[in-house]
Amino acid sequence: MKTRSLTICVTLCLAQGIMAQHISLGLADESSIYKAVSEHGINRPFMNYIPQIGFIGDELYVATPKGLFVKNVSDNSLEWNKLSVTDTLVVDFAVRGDTMSVLTCDTLYLSTDRGRSYSTTPLETFIGDDPYDSRKLYHVSLHPNDARRIYVAYQGVSHSSDFGKSWQKLPDRIEVSGFGMSYAPVGVLYNPNDPTNMIAYCNIAAYNGSDLFYSCDAGASWSISFFGESIVSEIYRVAFHPTDKNKMIVCGLGTYLMQEQQGQRLENIYRPDDRYQSNLLVNLYDVIYDTRNPNILYGADIVPIEDKNIVILRSTDGGLSWEEFYRIECKDYDYASRLAIKDNMLAIYSYASGIYLLDVDAVETSVPTIEKDISDTPYYDLQGRKVANPTRGIYIKDGKKVILK
Repeated sequence: MKTRSLTICVTLCLAQGIMAQHISLGLADESSIYKAVSEHGINRPFMNYIPQIGFIGDELYVATPKGLFVKNVSDNSLEWNKLSVTDTLVVDFAVRGDTMSVLTCDTLYLSTDRGRSYSTTPLETFIGDDPYDSRKLYHVSLHPNDARRIYVAYQGVSHSSDFGKSWQKLPDRIEVSGFGMSYAPVGVLYNPNDPTNMIAYCNIAAYNGSDLFYSCDAGASWSISFFGESIVSEIYRVAFHPTDKNKMIVCGLGTYLMQEQQGQRLENIYRPDDRYQSNLLVNLYDVIYDTRNPNILYGADIVPIEDKNIVILRSTDGGLSWEEFYRIECKDYDYASRLAIKDNMLAIYSYASGIYLLDVDAVETSVPTIEKDISDTPYYDLQGRKVANPTRGIYIKDGKKVILK
């Protein structure tokens, strides 16, 4: 099934005095978190609905309240393909080669042929048939090197080593070594650089806080991470370093943490921005490493509600300090909820206005064109790349969409 995005535009804007370009890829109606919350309601206790987005090769996968969509960003097509797996809200997904797992609130879909066919595992497999159990599925994680090994979190954890043919239900609550306490996780992740290292996190409504745990024996035992004096309202993302198994960053509402010991100790990092110089920690909906240069990271800023902008932050020192990198002006309140990156292309999942694509290298290398005759301005493809000799297709020229026949 295909859906045609209604609009596609390029906005040329100044970011810190440098001319830059971003592209709207549409999908606004399908991906709108705002509409899903205001029109239909999304009741997910212990966790905000922040959909996933990710590159698999040249394809961009987007989980939305209306299903899972995919688009090849290497061509000029205006169309998105909708996978037939589901028409309902997609909570999470993971892809390893042709192996795919897709999670809704009440069903796990597994595929070995990149979505052409699926097997299903209902919620009851994980929580039983208690009609008063209100738990939902929250997170799915595939082993980095063996896609048969799956973890599913639902305020509890189940694990499969045979790609969903059988499941082992772990104790509903993580027993933390030496603390005599237990927790119900909503997220469990493999460290992609060391699968024996796993990270789990819990968003605990009882005291409006969260905790993070680590395992160094592939989930057999767990310990609580040391947060110092941080107050974590809700964890939104755990971002692993592209190559270093010891490094990761945890971001969320009221916290921004870095660690050097596979989750064993996390340190508070404060943003050097005058707006937040008091006792507030940096607030990021998402953070992502530039895989070409791990010292560079991009962050999705949680902007004030009166600020009608999508604001992207950047760090060039491994996450120690941040500065505003790019800003997309919006008609109404909006922000970036999720990020994905492939080489120089940063995909931005907005709260209300669809999917954007930003060429981060263009922000670095573009120069103002004040003295340039606008009639000589070049053509760009829909990924923001300059095209010397355009042929048939859809291009961007002078900030407008043009079709060459």
